[in-house]
Amino acid sequence: MPRPRSLLPPLLSLAVLLSACAPLAARFSPRHVPSLRGARSVEIEYEWRSWTWGVQERHQLERQGATDTFAGSGTMLKGGRWGPLAVTIPDTAMVAFLEALSRVPITTGEYEPVWQPDSYPSYTVRVHLDDGVVEFHSSSSTSDMRPWQVDLGGTKYVSRSGATMEALKHLFPFLRLDELRELAERPPTPSAGGTAP
Repeated sequence: MPRPRSLLPPLLSLAVLLSACAPLAARFSPRHVPSLRGARSVEIEYEWRSWTWGVQERHQLERQGATDTFAGSGTMLKGGRWGPLAVTIPDTAMVAFLEALSRVPITTGEYEPVWQPDSYPSYTVRVHLDDGVVEFHSSSSTSDMRPWQVDLGGTKYVSRSGATMEALKHLFPFLRLDELRELAERPPTPSAGGTAP
């Protein structure tokens, strides 16, 4: 009697095929974010508000050709619109930022932000890749805004680490935040770069 053929090779081939066709969220270890080195663009949005006032900061950054340098603009909304100011992130800082984000630990579970009275922050970082978008978001009032919600192509995870904020620190020296905040303290004149609401 002939021996039955093993189903293992066909099953392995099917697994390889499904893996190649899988969406972004399925092609990585569930313990970390996938590699973000191939990012095409990055959006950074920060908002803080209380019962009496609020502020928004927005940055749009695009990869420059085949380099790791990103450039774009930064604006601030605080009693008016301030900016935009031109922003350039050198390749060393951008690579450090993207590699640090790629090491952010994640896990399954419900995202439950930590709030403090009269302090309502919101931080969102969107990394646009060729095959999808990875979004980091937090509305926690903790110093490093942990925990964070991480959205991988529609599949949501939680990061209870402060690694996302640590990654952002690679960009802070180049986002011209102090200049934007200084503009927002001036009267809205054309020379200050601001417009009245």
